[in-house]
Amino acid sequence: MKSRTSFFNPAAFKKDITRFAPAWVLYTVGLFMILTAIMIDNFEYYRASGLAGSLGFMAVINLCYGFLNGQLLFGDLFSARHCNALHAMPLRRECWFVTHTVSGLLFALVPNALMALVSMTMLGGGWTVALWWYLAAALQYLFFFGLAVLSALSVGNRFAMTLVYGIVNFFALIIYWFYYTIYEPLLYGVNTTQEPFLLFCPVWQMADSYGLIEVGRRSVETSFRSEYYVKSVTLGEGWGYLAICACLGVALLGIALVLYRRRKLESAGDFMAVRALEPVFLVLYTMCAAAFFQVFADLFGANEYVFLSLGLIIGFFTGRMLLMRTTRVFQPRGFMWFGILAAAFLLSMLLTWLDPLGVTRYIPDADDVSAVKISNSFSSKYDKVPILSETEDIDTVRRIHQLILDGKIREAEGVGEDYYNNLSILYELDSGITVTRKYEIACTSPAGELVRSLYTRAEYVLGTDDVDEFMLQLNHVYCTEENSSVNGEIEYLGRHRDYIRGLVEAILADCAEGTMAQNYGFHAGEEQFAWVEFSLTSYEDGYELYDYRNVTIYSSNRHTMAYLEENPFPVGENNG
Repeated sequence: MKSRTSFFNPAAFKKDITRFAPAWVLYTVGLFMILTAIMIDNFEYYRASGLAGSLGFMAVINLCYGFLNGQLLFGDLFSARHCNALHAMPLRRECWFVTHTVSGLLFALVPNALMALVSMTMLGGGWTVALWWYLAAALQYLFFFGLAVLSALSVGNRFAMTLVYGIVNFFALIIYWFYYTIYEPLLYGVNTTQEPFLLFCPVWQMADSYGLIEVGRRSVETSFRSEYYVKSVTLGEGWGYLAICACLGVALLGIALVLYRRRKLESAGDFMAVRALEPVFLVLYTMCAAAFFQVFADLFGANEYVFLSLGLIIGFFTGRMLLMRTTRVFQPRGFMWFGILAAAFLLSMLLTWLDPLGVTRYIPDADDVSAVKISNSFSSKYDKVPILSETEDIDTVRRIHQLILDGKIREAEGVGEDYYNNLSILYELDSGITVTRKYEIACTSPAGELVRSLYTRAEYVLGTDDVDEFMLQLNHVYCTEENSSVNGEIEYLGRHRDYIRGLVEAILADCAEGTMAQNYGFHAGEEQFAWVEFSLTSYEDGYELYDYRNVTIYSSNRHTMAYLEENPFPVGENNG
């Protein structure tokens, strides 16, 4: 037996290896099953790409495996008998902690090293992918194992560790759900994307880390088939985030050691081993329960605030039952604390609605805006939306924004039988920050008229006002003429070039007249004459990019309507 001043005990280490052998053996077998599925491909490039792409799946595996090892190695602290027997031995707590931690790290690092070594022999020129895969998997595991150990030393039983570990890992998603469903609707027009929240959800980021290792390929033509080999191996984005998570995992291990040194042996079996964390757990658990119950409101179409209140009540009192290890929690003291929590929650909602900071009234100064995008879709991606960077266009969008805020009540309630149009505004500021707003506006309102003037531009309708550029990208055209029941699809062939060019020029002429805005609300009462779809192909960095432009022809689009009437669509000729 080592002396009491030792930080590592070989006997305890060997016991960890043999005692928990089923865990790391099954993990090793699972890794080689994954390796078999990846390496079954005949081509070197696809094997290397498959191994690099498996890192997203490895994040989920490490999430579960780190938790399992944390429970196994520190599970003796959850039983009073085992805990007292363990600490009666002549070993310091630092020795137990370091020994178990080394065991837990080796449970993953050694199997991963074996898999990386075997992979190197099967990847040919892409053998470096195995080394980078090993490093990424190790960094992932270090974070999850550190969090699992901290969770184990913060609580007193296995169920509590499961709850704490799950809440901490997915709390960012829960907070986003809470904010998106409860607080954001109280902020008129404000739209917050989920990306800032996902930054604080490492498992989500790691599971989406397919671009950590990018494999380039080269092909060699043989007499029978093409052979694909690895041409280059480069590192993509995400390594910085992964390194930060690994450093955080080390810090969590340090905090866990501090907690372990101060841990009271009699806390074994309790829900929380650190009393100071009980209020924190109760609040987080209550919020998670409220978010969970609100899901049912969406599923059944019920009032979300009723289910939210029900979730708060059930979450708070079941949380107190877990902490106090009794069902006798419906007492004046419990109701008092629930009242304080509910009052704080209602106050936060009230302050959000009152918006004392003026978030809903904020319009960026024109001098701070580098570009702006507006879209008639609530999609946050703003696909196929032109970038407006001219000073005049930025002023127009800011004017639209101000009109919407000035007429908030009118825009929200509508006037008569008016049609509505969804409007998304995205400001790109010189500082690199983006500001996004979403509104529902009446199409005949002053703001709607300004939006119409932008939507009718050629950049919005066809993506460009250059006829030659558009014709170069064109593949085929599909057309349905509502009035004449003519419909068909033609490939873009040489003999139809003049016909299609004339159609595009007619559409651009209507864009110039301001009548081609592609939203039915701007054409209320008009008859739809035809619908045209243009299929386009362009090239960027050697890759083919496919796009579609759908154009609806209304009775006010006189140039396009006249062109189709005078020049019938060539149905039956080279149809695709």
